[in-house]
Amino acid sequence: MASSENHLWIATGGATSRVFRKDFDTNIVWQFPKQPFISGTSSQGIYSIDFYKDLFGIAVGGDYTKQNENINNIATTNNGGESWTIQASGQNAGYMTCVKIKPDSKGQEIIAVGDQHISYSSDFGKTWRKISDEKGFFVCQWIDENTVVFAGKDKISVMKLKF
Repeated sequence: MASSENHLWIATGGATSRVFRKDFDTNIVWQFPKQPFISGTSSQGIYSIDFYKDLFGIAVGGDYTKQNENINNIATTNNGGESWTIQASGQNAGYMTCVKIKPDSKGQEIIAVGDQHISYSSDFGKTWRKISDEKGFFVCQWIDENTVVFAGKDKISVMKLKF
């Protein structure tokens, strides 16, 4: 789930990956089905979504039963979620459970975490660099432009980034 001043987005996985957007000004809920994301079984799909303002967004996920597979598990949008473009297919660290856009980066810098890694993108999600092999984190949150908190089963960690 992600929100901006004007919208709320919810992403789903499983048999079909979908994105829903609620427009606050009109109270209309839009459904954007048939995303290019990996889907088809209950273990696959979108697991996290984040937006910068109303138009640029990123979604991550994959298949939690095949965590090293990295095909069609990252996608971005430039039109508020109406259409998505797969990014870094076959060229990322695999299954991801949480994605967050760095504050004040206008969507350019992004951090993502999966059960087996922490990854970073500095080009709107087009390419990714694994920055840690730390296992067991599932969620992340930027605290400021250089600090990220990660949490998982029985652990919380703070990471200071200098790029």
